[in-house]
Amino acid sequence: MEKKPSLLDRKKIVFSCDSDLNQKVLNQALKVVGEYESIFENNMVKFLARTFMFEPKLVILSHENLEDNLRFAEHLRNNDSFYDLPIICISNPMKREKSAIRKKIDSLRVNN
Repeated sequence: MEKKPSLLDRKKIVFSCDSDLNQKVLNQALKVVGEYESIFENNMVKFLARTFMFEPKLVILSHENLEDNLRFAEHLRNNDSFYDLPIICISNPMKREKSAIRKKIDSLRVNN
């Protein structure tokens, strides 16, 4: 008989949103996946602290400004222990795709 994982055994997903609607949608979507524990933090400094503390399996950033998402993704990528951590950035579509932003996204290996 296989032992069901306890709350402490669950994998962590850390996410941050600046919209209440996005937070509710992401929280509901992550509740469906029972083997993961979702951790929400709106304050980005606390978000980084929780990410370093919990060492999640996935990070989701959902802010209006893509540059904000990329700045915090860059903080994570600069740490060797988070080099392979999947990071998903959700933002409003860019009006014009600037090559500098595209290069930065590619260099950070961020899923957008």
